[in-house]
This record gives sequence, structure tokens and C-alpha cells, in this order.
Amino acid sequence: MDHIKQRLLGVKEALSVKAEKTLKVIRDQNSGFEDILKTAIGETSLDTTVQFILQNEPEWAYQMLRHIQDLGSYRDVLIKKAAESPEWAINTLRFIPDLGSYHKLLTDKAGKFANPIGEVSGFNLLDQGWYNCKFTIYWANDGKVEPKNSYKDWDDWKWSSMLSGGGSGETQPCSYFGLPKAAPQAGNEVWMYMWVEAGDDVISPFHFTYNPNSPDIAYYKATGSTKSTSLSLSNVGESQSVKSNSLPLSELQA
Repeated sequence: MDHIKQRLLGVKEALSVKAEKTLKVIRDQNSGFEDILKTAIGETSLDTTVQFILQNEPEWAYQMLRHIQDLGSYRDVLIKKAAESPEWAINTLRFIPDLGSYHKLLTDKAGKFANPIGEVSGFNLLDQGWYNCKFTIYWANDGKVEPKNSYKDWDDWKWSSMLSGGGSGETQPCSYFGLPKAAPQAGNEVWMYMWVEAGDDVISPFHFTYNPNSPDIAYYKATGSTKSTSLSLSNVGESQSVKSNSLPLSELQA
């Protein structure tokens, strides 16, 4: 999603309904989806906010499902809206609970993204956001996910270097992230986790199969601000060296 474009759309909508509090939050680059949505609902109404969501990008619907608990009958229509995009269909499928009968719709809409979408030997992250960040990976071996998702274990995780907002990047092979008691093995499902300094972390919904002999790297781009972080898959392609900085090569075509 183009976050600047979406904020401008939000400004236009807030102006049209004279929602001054919401307008102020939207204009604050440190405000996130949760801040904007809760302010909009409080100042206008749930009805008005949902109508705006349904006229815009599917990510807004996903963010509404993620951050707003009491959606009533609107939950169904927001799930359908999120399903309009393969990326946000898979995000909804992986991160929104209690999907019931909509599980099949989202799986169908996610298409190839519902399963590992190819083999890679490593990951690259380019930081173009207004924040510092670093990344690691999760991997699944016989259904067991590593590293274990516990804050007390974070110091034991293996991370990339700290990336500075504005254009720094790094590539690392999956083997780099191995731990003393657990390491990714060929054939494991692998995916990226991005930590954001003073902001909201992001887990990528896109999964790959780890092949240490593959020439392909999964290239990601970090954008947004600390309160509206975004992690997007830019490309999957060859790298000259898995230890050198590199840029996304092209936009991934769904």
C-alpha cells in the first residue's frame, strides 16, 4: 500500500465530514492504523468509518479486523473486502482469528500465497521507512516453529544488523539465523520477522521453502513510520552474494 496516498485519502474524507480530531491524527506521521481507526469511530461512527474502508484499499479492511474488536455484522463484509487482494487475504488468513466459513474464501483468494511460494536460500531487507529496524526469520520443522515466540528468549535470537531508515539494506542466508539448539534445515518452511525500534513489528505472511543450494533470495522492503510499519515482498531472485547489501530488483507480480 502507498501509505502517503492513503493518508491523503483519509484527509479528504475527514475534511468532508468535518472530523477535526481524526484529521489531526491522520496528519501525524507517528500515528498508526489503530490510532486513526479508533479516533474516526469515536468522532464519527462505526457506520461512517466502515463505509470509508469499503471504498478504499483492502489493507484498511484487514487493519480494521486486526484493531477493532466490536464490529458486529460489519465483520463479514470487511473479511470479504480484505479478500479482494491476495496479499491481504493471506494476512487475514494467518493473523485474524475465528474466520469460520470464510477460511475457504480467503484461501482461494490468496491462491499460491496460501502455501510456500518458492525456494530461497536467504532474505534481504531494504529499510525505506522512517524508522530503524532489523530482521530475523522463523522456520517450521515438522510443525515445530523456531525460535520460540517468547520475549525472554529474544536476546538469544540471531538478528541482522540494525538498518537505518532511508535506504540501508542487508542480505543474509537462512543458515545465519540458526541458534545453538535449533537451526533451519533444508525443506523447512521459512518466513521473515521484522523488529522496529519504538514501533510496531511485522511478521510477513509470505512463506518459502528453505533450500541452501537455491540461488534465489526473498527481497523485502520496509516502509511507513513507527506507528504504521509496512513490510512488503518486492522480488524473489538471484543474488551475487548473500552477504552483500542489495536492492529489490522488481515488483512481485501476483
